[in-house]
Amino acid sequence: MRKFIMMVGVPGSGKTTFIDAHGLAAYAISPDTLRGCYGPARRADGTLVLSQAYDRRVWDHVRVIIEDRMRGGELIILDATNCNIKTARRMIRLAKDHRYETVLVDMMRDVTIDECIARQRGRGAKTVPADVIRGMEEHYRKLIYMHDPAAARANGITVTTPAGFDSAVYAHPTTVSTDDYDHVMVIGDIQGCHSALMETLGLDHDGSGTLDPRTLYVFAGDYLDRGAENGKVMRWLIDHAEDSNTVFVEGNHEAYMRDFAHGRNARSREFTRRTQPQLEQAGITPREVLKFTRRLTPMLWFTFAGHEYLVDHGGIADWYKNAVFVPEREYVHGTGDYDELADVVTTWEHAKPNIVQIHGHRNIAHVPVIEGANMINLERGVEDGGFLRSATIDTDGAVHPKEVRNAALTACADLTNRRFVERLLNDPANIRVRDFGDISSFNFTRHAFKKNVWNDMTQKARGLFVNMRTNQVVVRGFDKFFNEGERERWDGYLKTVQYPISVYKKENGFLGLVGYDPSTDELIITSKGSLTGPYAEYAHDVILSLTTQDKLKAYCREHEATLLFEVCDKEHDEHIIEYPKTTAYLLDAVRNGFEFQKLCDYEALTALAGSLGVPVKERVTVLDDEDEARAFIADIIRDDYVYRGEHIEGFVFAGADGHMLKFKTPYYRQWKRIRALLESSKPVNRERCNELESSVLDWVAEQGIEFRSGRAWPEDEGADADVRVDDGAAEGASDVKVFDSGDLIRLRNAYQAAQGMPEGRNL
Repeated sequence: MRKFIMMVGVPGSGKTTFIDAHGLAAYAISPDTLRGCYGPARRADGTLVLSQAYDRRVWDHVRVIIEDRMRGGELIILDATNCNIKTARRMIRLAKDHRYETVLVDMMRDVTIDECIARQRGRGAKTVPADVIRGMEEHYRKLIYMHDPAAARANGITVTTPAGFDSAVYAHPTTVSTDDYDHVMVIGDIQGCHSALMETLGLDHDGSGTLDPRTLYVFAGDYLDRGAENGKVMRWLIDHAEDSNTVFVEGNHEAYMRDFAHGRNARSREFTRRTQPQLEQAGITPREVLKFTRRLTPMLWFTFAGHEYLVDHGGIADWYKNAVFVPEREYVHGTGDYDELADVVTTWEHAKPNIVQIHGHRNIAHVPVIEGANMINLERGVEDGGFLRSATIDTDGAVHPKEVRNAALTACADLTNRRFVERLLNDPANIRVRDFGDISSFNFTRHAFKKNVWNDMTQKARGLFVNMRTNQVVVRGFDKFFNEGERERWDGYLKTVQYPISVYKKENGFLGLVGYDPSTDELIITSKGSLTGPYAEYAHDVILSLTTQDKLKAYCREHEATLLFEVCDKEHDEHIIEYPKTTAYLLDAVRNGFEFQKLCDYEALTALAGSLGVPVKERVTVLDDEDEARAFIADIIRDDYVYRGEHIEGFVFAGADGHMLKFKTPYYRQWKRIRALLESSKPVNRERCNELESSVLDWVAEQGIEFRSGRAWPEDEGADADVRVDDGAAEGASDVKVFDSGDLIRLRNAYQAAQGMPEGRNL
């Protein structure tokens, strides 16, 4: 939980010894440990001591570590002297910013300075000179918080001694008195579904009516997002936030609520694009939301009808030795991975058999409300037309589960999806449908591409896979976006896009998609065209060589998401740009729905890639205005442009409004044209060839090389990239005189070697 413990005392006062004796070393951060990483310094007498030369850098590291751990709401112990008033104030202010309670442990109360100096002798490199220790003591005596309890309390600080450590630090769980209540009702994930909430509470549809004063209402988190009535839900929460018989537990979606309350851009496109507009339309202000967030608690423990209960959002496995050892992140997100709830239930049953835990957040197995001997699950997908769950406890200890179906949303969502599918099916000239059992794929046709038939349907039909039985999107790619010059020129793009523009390196592979079908609880790894073709197999093999199916499934299931990869398969699918090894780059995470919705900004995407263990797309630069954009473009359009010493396929420009544009480098376009000339079954008009094209064609003819067309290229939009045109075309490709169209890189390298050009990839 959010406790920040600052040990206060000069070297030798027993800080580290005390921490070790109490089994708290795992929670401690020691600047001395970091100082040791920089190596020792040698004193004039030849002895080695910890160097102070990098002290500012050490404290920068300490602050970063503390902030990272504070974001998770962990118990933190700062094992430092903390005698310097400026440093102490900075740390206390940092803790306050992160909603932490600060506890100062006075290690000098029962020890003399001479004892501290004596303890220091013989510590080798960690020995601190006596005069330095005495100087620190002078600083300690100037710490007002240590000697003025009123000043400490006024700043929300608790000062204690080693003897009072346990009572000051070990947490008494957040609790309420239930003596005045006949019932306790716990309500699960609401997710912006006001109608279901009102029915659950027994109130009128418009929210009028009063709550039963003899019932304690405990809400288990995730109040907003994904539903269609976020404004109404938030207004009801604000109106009842101060009720004496309501308690609000924090869920993972409340992070975005806090962003809004503090005027930050929410780290969720779902919130910014759907939830926030609903809040603003309802006239809800950040100040009102901020006031509500101050009522949130990570968990609630209470006794009622002779039993103990714990309400949290994510579902935890144990309280360990004390509630203080459970990070708030664990209360909010749950113990373990999203799909490990069954193991959490078993662990809790053995660890805390006498405490009933009530949680929401996760329920992929669709377990009933009473999911274990002492575990109650209140999550059932209300936002997707499922159920809002609640559990009411009576004074005799009986638990009454209740499920209210979000029927209106179910009918609306199902009807919308069904109509969308019908529109896709009714345009065979422009949208190709392929069936794979219950799942069908939708991709725009060659006709649509050649004739520029771009509309809401054809732009979405690009790697779109739908379960036709449930009408749910199970995999989706990007909406079609265009190369510079296809539909939009630089001038038009730069005048209409919202700045800043993020520019990403465009890798030269094919699109691999990782999605999830909730009806079968199955992970799907595919290409944009087929679940069963060779490119689907290549994507499957390459992506799973980098990460695990369990990690991919857990993310896609929890977030109803597709993960999009650029797959660069050196063995099976070399294009124009040469790669040193087979790999795949994470491009984006998007919501599985007919409307395109990204789930991550670049920082979150990078963190996701790190957790999966896969490479992430490279952000090249961020362009803040049109002048910066024009300067960057002037550089990359040069015929001799290279990126970091190598030629690349190009760049993807993405505005702050999601407006995207692709640019292919002159080098890439040139060799793609050469490949087309070599594949052409018609005589080449040499008058239309440039110098390089003529030189390559002449060299191919001189060498007697046969260049065979053998595939429809994945990057050629509208082509069926999972079907080879001629399965026998690659026969004999090992012969130096015979090149399959997939061997353009080998041919180019041979040509460049014959011309005396330097060796190296993409030179």
